[in-house]
Amino acid sequence: MLYIIILLLSIISSFFAPWWMAGLIAFAASFFLSRSGKQAFWISFSAIFTCWLLLIVITLFTSQNLLLARMANLFSLPHPALVVLLSAGTGGLFAGLAGLSGRLVHAMFQVSAPKVKEKEKPLFVLPEFDLN
Repeated sequence: MLYIIILLLSIISSFFAPWWMAGLIAFAASFFLSRSGKQAFWISFSAIFTCWLLLIVITLFTSQNLLLARMANLFSLPHPALVVLLSAGTGGLFAGLAGLSGRLVHAMFQVSAPKVKEKEKPLFVLPEFDLN
């Protein structure tokens, strides 16, 4: 559910919003829907990785790989496909950290009952001396 929401909202917003909107979407979705930090990070990462990979592949087919070859040459990469993986990986890492931040902010504001601790025994007890 979280994956589909982040993926669909990111694809829709990528046509009219800046690139960093994916981070805001991952943050908000993880804030409201994730159950753990691990889940928030990996689902946000994989959703935005998939989204950016899909959008890059669509762009490649429409531009006939001109930009991809120039970017690979600019960064001295041995194969142009590495540009695609690095771009999608960077977006995934950005969104994963945004999703984790959303979950941690949610946990910070979550009100829970205080835990009652039992009286702890000391680790070392000094012997008592009678001075009378």
